[in-house]
Amino acid sequence: VRVRRGAVTLGGIAKGAGMIAPSMGTMLAYVFTNAAVRSSDLRKAFRGAVERSFHRIVVDGDMSTNDTTAIFANGACGLPSLEGKDLAVFAEALHTLLLDLALMIVRDGEGATRVVRITVTGARSDRAAEAAARAVATSLLVKTAVFGADPNWGRVIAAVGRSGIDMDPARVEVSFAGEKVMRRGMVIDRQAERRAAPKIRKEAYGIDVALGLGKGSYFVYFSDLGHEYIRINAGYRT
Repeated sequence: VRVRRGAVTLGGIAKGAGMIAPSMGTMLAYVFTNAAVRSSDLRKAFRGAVERSFHRIVVDGDMSTNDTTAIFANGACGLPSLEGKDLAVFAEALHTLLLDLALMIVRDGEGATRVVRITVTGARSDRAAEAAARAVATSLLVKTAVFGADPNWGRVIAAVGRSGIDMDPARVEVSFAGEKVMRRGMVIDRQAERRAAPKIRKEAYGIDVALGLGKGSYFVYFSDLGHEYIRINAGYRT
């Protein structure tokens, strides 16, 4: 990473994980840098990067008892402690690294064939948007529809509905891979689903849900669930 007086290096390693719940469950991830950074600045940058990466992924939504992520900075680059714009550049590079690792974990999920980013906007609050996004990301019906390349907007809306947040079906819009299939609570037309179908056969795409109630937003990355996941876990001990 280029800074004003030279360059610093960041590197990271993470263990594959299956659960990632309630927050990073079963995950081990370690980051190393030769940058000189004040501990308070490093802690703030790391927590912010973790919130927008490792805390935004789901594989199967089941829970585990432990997880760890840590960052080590030894200052061996020989440069002064990062501050100002240099610190901001470092923080953004740190986020990029952690997001790369986080997406690798999702792609490496047991039997995973696709990675989807669910983005919820227009909620009453960010917390409400998070609840809705996580409900979609952990829904078995949504995950199996993703595996089957089915733009099943009904399953998405059902997951949002059971999250318990405020929603008005007459205001909801849903898009798959940029193709809007539902507007103001109504299916646009069957052709919209047909247009979306080939786009969601890709290994990565997005589902967008606009609630039209406020400014709250949140996103989560999740994997699909198919036959291989069942094979792996059905024979886990036998």
